[in-house]
Amino acid sequence: MIVGRFENGRPVVAGHVVVPRLGWHGSLAVSFQDEGGRPIYRYRITVRIGEPEDVSDVLPSLLGQDVLRRWRMIHEPDIGRLEFYVKSSDDVIE
Repeated sequence: MIVGRFENGRPVVAGHVVVPRLGWHGSLAVSFQDEGGRPIYRYRITVRIGEPEDVSDVLPSLLGQDVLRRWRMIHEPDIGRLEFYVKSSDDVIE
């Protein structure tokens, strides 16, 4: 289970991003650890980076529907907790 929380009314899930090379767009790997530290679930996603003047002060999340639709989410609003159960991922590190 991957555990998230709310900060300033926004959902937060800690992850690790690996950018293989710099550029204006490309693929990168995003990984998330289970609450106990293992397994680690990895996803390959494509990102596009806009020109500096096109970027707003509030950047969108890297965690989009391409990853979220592969999880089952349980939201406990009374305690500000999110739980995610992974249905699938691109890679699993046990």
